[in-house]
Amino acid sequence: MAHVPLPRNGVGWQQGERHEYEGSETVGTSLTPQFWQLFAVLLVAAMGVTFVLTAVFDALALRLLRRRVRRTPTQAPAQPTTTDHRASVRC
Repeated sequence: MAHVPLPRNGVGWQQGERHEYEGSETVGTSLTPQFWQLFAVLLVAAMGVTFVLTAVFDALALRLLRRRVRRTPTQAPAQPTTTDHRASVRC
């Protein structure tokens, strides 16, 4: 089955017409300026969303870390039950 390329304007070709795309294995589309404009807008929007979400999650992580550090232990540290009778060897 032969590959028939599509015309650029989306309208079907008349039978017997010859075009520069005949025999081509590709559709022959190109990336238009509108595509690049939309691509740039979406790229900048995605970068903005990434930046904002990173800042929000970073602030949340810092808040949780500071909360843990600020908490004081409610119980005093346990004292050893045995007494150590050895002499100190400090110099």
